[in-house]
Amino acid sequence: MREAAAKPDHIRYGLFCTVLSHRINRSRGGIQMPDLEERFFHYRGIAIRSLSEQLAEENNQRSDAILAGVMTVLLLEIHHGVSQNWRMHLEGMHQLVALRGGFETLAASEHLQQFVHCLWNLAVMGNTTCPATSMESTGTHLETLDFIMAKYSGEILPFGFCAPPLIAETVRINYLRWTTATSETLSSLDLWRDAHEILSRIYDFSPEQWAASKPLSQPKWTLVGNIFFASVALYCISSLQSISEPPIEIATPAQRATHVQFLHLCLADAAEIPSLKSCILWPLVVLGAEAAGCENSTEMRTFVAEQLEILSRHSGTFVPLTAKRVLEAFWRSGETGWDACFDRPYALTLLIAVDVHKMMSPGI
Repeated sequence: MREAAAKPDHIRYGLFCTVLSHRINRSRGGIQMPDLEERFFHYRGIAIRSLSEQLAEENNQRSDAILAGVMTVLLLEIHHGVSQNWRMHLEGMHQLVALRGGFETLAASEHLQQFVHCLWNLAVMGNTTCPATSMESTGTHLETLDFIMAKYSGEILPFGFCAPPLIAETVRINYLRWTTATSETLSSLDLWRDAHEILSRIYDFSPEQWAASKPLSQPKWTLVGNIFFASVALYCISSLQSISEPPIEIATPAQRATHVQFLHLCLADAAEIPSLKSCILWPLVVLGAEAAGCENSTEMRTFVAEQLEILSRHSGTFVPLTAKRVLEAFWRSGETGWDACFDRPYALTLLIAVDVHKMMSPGI
């Protein structure tokens, strides 16, 4: 009991807010509980003030408690939908990681391995739904890619449900988007060549072989592999094809349409399997972005919107409803480009929390 009482306010009240946020979001669309909302914002204010006070002390900036506190507040802001400043928190987190020696140094500490894995994965997937010009951290992700792959690829769920080869290509797509948007020297030919190399490696991925490495439920793993194969391929094509002027053609319209239809079918199957609901948010976002200008767009938009509402109730988080709002605004705009959809940073992840007890050094 003394250990719990000794935890800093930004940890204790941040955890209280996480529980309240989950209960509040579970109630959305049903009976509203204003007393929970009031308590949530009260505790959130205490947590943020405590964290700000701790960060103001330079000696505290290298502590495990600060890392745990910022991560708790970051995930809280994302999942309750109360702030669009999550990107600022994320960049601050990267600065704190740099102060501690970088991802590789932190991952050498057993109690911080989960934190490193969570932050790296959150930042990589968060970059996919951000403007190409606001992805500075993707250079760090590319630099640490080999280390992260070697460190975490052996886990059953190393990067959510996304296979390591596909998450690696996602990092490379992010980096290519950023360098294309911010560099004046990268030619359209260079972009076309690099994009084709990435897409070729994505096409080399075999969902069946990846599923065969799993101990149980290989048909489900094959379905998951197919979902992320199609999603990452479409992210590559959609986000890179229109980023240059004039637009480059990475894949033919027929190839793109095939991926869209395949992803739609796979997600329809996954939506019927409760154990797979936590893996389909980002693929639904990809399909929703593609539904802006494809055949059967009305049917596809309806499917995506309904599934995001279901997913919000299932997960108890506001994130799927944020995705729904962003996509519906995109559909109304008449635009079709990836960066037109994600014109500001969005964190569309169902990662709810990190076990901060494992992050805390003994005695904290």
